[in-house]
Order: sequence, then structure tokens, then C-alpha cells
Amino acid sequence: MEKGLVEPTDSFRELCSSFLGESSDTIFPKQGEKNILNFGDKPFINNIWTARQKKNIKQNKLAELLDCSPSYLSKIEKGLQQPNEKFKKKCAKILKIKESELFPES
Repeated sequence: MEKGLVEPTDSFRELCSSFLGESSDTIFPKQGEKNILNFGDKPFINNIWTARQKKNIKQNKLAELLDCSPSYLSKIEKGLQQPNEKFKKKCAKILKIKESELFPES
């Protein structure tokens, strides 16, 4: 489900929503809304997942190269965590892509 390969059932969505105290739409965003999270008035958008897929790099390997946990990288890819400037620069260097392409709104 986290990777978007399997859609959760309605009952699973309701259980998660109830347990986490969040709306179902917040927990399970519609297609095209992934990697976006509002921090104040500005949405946080990134293209790490797309760049990683194009380079055929597994999430665990990129996390290792970035010296972070796979769960931290996952949160950033989903737009649930905003990375610091050092992380952004290192990620762009490893993926050999401009930082502005990975983090267009930064």
C-alpha cells in the first residue's frame, strides 16, 4: 500500500482513520496527490521517488548512501517529512540530478 501497488479496502481505510485520528484522505491521498504535504501555506513537493526509480536504485540502497534510515527516506519521498538543506544537496549529488529538480518548490 505504501508504494501504491495495492489499494486499501474501505474498511481498512476506516480502521486506520479511526486509529490515527486523521481523515482517510489524509492517510490515503488520491493518485497525483502523493509527495505533497502542506507546511503552513506552502506545499512540500519532491521528486525523489521518481528520480530513484529512473536510476533503478532501491530505497534501502539510497538510504544507505544518504546515511539515513529507509523509513526516514520513505517519509521524505511521500512528503511527510521535510529534509534539511544538507540532505537535499547530498541526495541531488547521489542521484546526479539538480537539487531544484528534486525539490522544485524549495
